Amino acid sequence: MIMLTKIVRLIKSLPYIIGTKNYNVRVSVYARLIIKGKILVKSYLSISDFSFVEIRKDSFFIVDGFTTRPNTKINISNGGILTIGVNTYLESFSTILCKGKITIGNNVAIAQNVVIVDYNHSIGRKSGCYFRKIDEIGEIFIGNNVWIGTGAKILMNVTIGDGAIIGANSVVTKDVPQGKIYVGIPAKEINEIK
Repeated sequence: MIMLTKIVRLIKSLPYIIGTKNYNVRVSVYARLIIKGKILVKSYLSISDFSFVEIRKDSFFIVDGFTTRPNTKINISNGGILTIGVNTYLESFSTILCKGKITIGNNVAIAQNVVIVDYNHSIGRKSGCYFRKIDEIGEIFIGNNVWIGTGAKILMNVTIGDGAIIGANSVVTKDVPQGKIYVGIPAKEINEIK
């Protein structure tokens, strides 16, 4: 396991590839990285074209085998910890926003336009202008072999059990037991996987 810091300054005009027998990192030349925190890569990490990854100071990104598709966004800030298991991928136009703790297991398929966010905010008004204030920071746990459908939203303080399926455009606000299929706004159980 290798700890990497500030690799953004090393990316010039060619894809940034680190390879040893222990780990492999591939970052597209068209990806944008802002890394002030730390990345721990256990096996591999692949960041695709036009993806944006920002890891702010005192924040951690721990990956064991993760691939992003083009046009994804990952933002880890406020001392957040994002942990992602083996053979997990984030499809195009999906977003992960982490200020607390998000854990995503092995073999998780995250479809296009999914949003995973572990905090909530309110809108205030000061001197005639609106501003955003973070009210709560929570946790999200997504188990192994989970499929999250296109456009789904996973909100803070939820656990999605192993083998669960989240339907397209669902909003998950409560825990999803393992092996269940949840759909809707808010997401509710419609079936179980047999």
